Amino acid sequence: MHSGDCWAPGQSNSYRQNVQGQGQFSSPDLSVCAVDADMTNCRSGPAKASAVVYNGGALVSRPGVTVDFYVVLENGQTAHWGRPPRPVR
Repeated sequence: MHSGDCWAPGQSNSYRQNVQGQGQFSSPDLSVCAVDADMTNCRSGPAKASAVVYNGGALVSRPGVTVDFYVVLENGQTAHWGRPPRPVR
């Protein structure tokens, strides 16, 4: 059944819009916005890292998400730096 031309004058022109059903594909979408590394005690003790994580998704992420930190070494290789002692809130 056709409900009219969505591209006609006075319409919203949503012909090419890709509308997803609410909740059908909704999910959290976590990404890192900022990272701060404190290396002042790295020779005598542990280094510290913190990150600001942004959720651009349609749903809130559950508490307890596991986060791992990786570092890019001078030779270009990637190394696992560690995991925070407590989960993300």
